[in-house]
Amino acid sequence: MQQALAEINQDLGKFDAQINNLDQVATRNYNLRKNTAAEQEEYSAKLGELKSQINQKLGTLSEEYSLTLKLRCNCLKDRIQQSCVKS
Repeated sequence: MQQALAEINQDLGKFDAQINNLDQVATRNYNLRKNTAAEQEEYSAKLGELKSQINQKLGTLSEEYSLTLKLRCNCLKDRIQQSCVKS
């Protein structure tokens, strides 16, 4: 009887150690997932800011290109008109 109780206590000790190990693993996995989610949220916010900056710069470049194109067309138009007047 004493030996059976000793074996049961030994098994309980093993199970307790396994439970503690599993609890540590579960806690670590939870913390990793939580940290990963926080990083993903941070990167998503940064990506949104970067996208906004890129769109703003593209808008500025588009406006500058449009103005440059209008100026060149006007200059070309003026040259053609001057050429026609001289002819």
